[in-house]
Amino acid sequence: MDVFYVTVLVMISYLVPPYGWIQFTEPFDSKEVCEAHLTENWDSLSDVLQTRFTGGEIKTLQCMTVDDAKSLNVELGHKHYEDRPQ
Repeated sequence: MDVFYVTVLVMISYLVPPYGWIQFTEPFDSKEVCEAHLTENWDSLSDVLQTRFTGGEIKTLQCMTVDDAKSLNVELGHKHYEDRPQ
């Protein structure tokens, strides 16, 4: 069974590549439950993100699996997780 996480697309202009998907650590049993959490907690999530990413721009919040986020980050130009130096 896949679990879903609140996932944020962030743009930080001084990084290469500048875009990246970052996931919160709290898992949800389904995409629907995760999306309900987003809706119910939008204000507090927005506050946390603005505090954490003052030098970046939040592009979108979505609910997705870890594998989805990894694939999207590779498409954005990030190295494959297996290819990263230890």
